[in-house]
Amino acid sequence: SENLRMSNRPEHLRTAILGRAIGPRVHSKRQPATLGTRGRGVSGWVHTRATAIARRPWLDREDTWALVVFLACLVLYWPTLSPSVVGADGGELQLVSQVLGVAHPTGYPLFLLLGWGFSHLPLGGDVAFRLTLLCMFATAAAMSTFFLLLRELDVDRLVAALSVFLLASAPRLWMHAAAAEVYSLSVLFILLGSWLLLRWGRGKTPLWAATLALGFGLTHHVSIRLLGPAVLVYLLLVNPRLPLQPRRWLPALGTLLLPLTLYGLVPLRAAHYSALPGLLGDVLGIPKVVAAGYVSPSYLTSGLLEFVLATGSSSDFFSVNLAAGLAAVPQYLELALHQAPLVIVGPLALLGLVSMVRRRPRAGIYFALAYLFTTWAALRYLAIVGEDGDHFIPAHVFTVLWLSLIH
Repeated sequence: SENLRMSNRPEHLRTAILGRAIGPRVHSKRQPATLGTRGRGVSGWVHTRATAIARRPWLDREDTWALVVFLACLVLYWPTLSPSVVGADGGELQLVSQVLGVAHPTGYPLFLLLGWGFSHLPLGGDVAFRLTLLCMFATAAAMSTFFLLLRELDVDRLVAALSVFLLASAPRLWMHAAAAEVYSLSVLFILLGSWLLLRWGRGKTPLWAATLALGFGLTHHVSIRLLGPAVLVYLLLVNPRLPLQPRRWLPALGTLLLPLTLYGLVPLRAAHYSALPGLLGDVLGIPKVVAAGYVSPSYLTSGLLEFVLATGSSSDFFSVNLAAGLAAVPQYLELALHQAPLVIVGPLALLGLVSMVRRRPRAGIYFALAYLFTTWAALRYLAIVGEDGDHFIPAHVFTVLWLSLIH
């Protein structure tokens, strides 16, 4: 037969005729490039994540429910938006964002870039109203992230939705969703960084993604620095050998520092406006560039590093004075009463924290430390400067988070 004749031929002729060696087939299957979540490539991780999401039923995907939360918050806040210019720092930000100038310390380059983009979009209303829209969108995005964070902590979907509504309807947070201010974006970065950090702890997200979110937070507001001790402790709890693994933490450190380059816009924009012929000189002893609203007077009266680090307000945040901090506790409790019925919420939130520490000890320690550092700094600021509760917003966020964890 043909097979018998072929078997009698020399090996090299059989190979030439058939185009391959006769014998057992050895299959060399190339395994698909499944990139891990801890630093094997950005594009691969994005592709893997997108594929995993696409395979889930549409109505059972967490991102779908997060989108519903986002749209619901927009509907909630829209009727209450400030129609135009607001007072104090918000009014300054509305003015400076339009021209991409220099606001009060720290300069808020990220917020001003986003504000400049919103101010030039055809969204209706005047420029000031469009910056308020930015704050509304930032708050809605923060609430969506809060929902995802609760789901990452294995909170029931309905409980997570109700907790989001409780937080979204808090008067202080709602106020900053309806008017131009920097706190909505701060809450977004706190929640986004915390959510990604917890996902990294469970092997779902690369560490560089969490540090990138925190890096943008550092570019936005000085209070994000207060999360530093909690973040470091959590990293070591998850991976005690992390300091000995530079291939893991160096990319994360790079993404943490990369957004800080946005602070380079501060001296560039200040130099631009200071050099304009029409803004040279002063009016009644006030530099024209300040009188016109393009550059904050603080920039001209302090060094660049002092301005960017906001050392004046930071000293109030980071100073240690136990007596002054404790003396401000009654004021804090009074402010907290305006956000939720503290007599009910407080004990329940404490039970939720205990439950969290028992079930997810590393996450529980992280949020407990985050609460302690942010609240202590706010108490110090309240005792020295006095305020109306803006710096206690993170404390309220963590309180609602613990409230949702009661089982």
